[in-house]
Amino acid sequence: MYNTRLPSYNFVHVDTDKNAEDIGLYVKEHTEFLVLDSVNIENEDCENLWVELKLNQRKYAVGVVINTLLLILNTLLLKLYMWRL
Repeated sequence: MYNTRLPSYNFVHVDTDKNAEDIGLYVKEHTEFLVLDSVNIENEDCENLWVELKLNQRKYAVGVVINTLLLILNTLLLKLYMWRL
């Protein structure tokens, strides 16, 4: 998994068993958070990560969802395009 270091942020990610990149998000340092392992979109074409953020005494659920099928298709199309050049 490739990630860029951002000052004052933590990179939270989950490893995947699928044919795609791992998925992650950045959380501001000193922000209370919990990875919600129990929340998951049960779809073989999607990668997803859910966290609970605690901000100003309130809790928020935040999710990142990537359609891996589209990601793979876009990668193949880019390779085909580059091959033609």
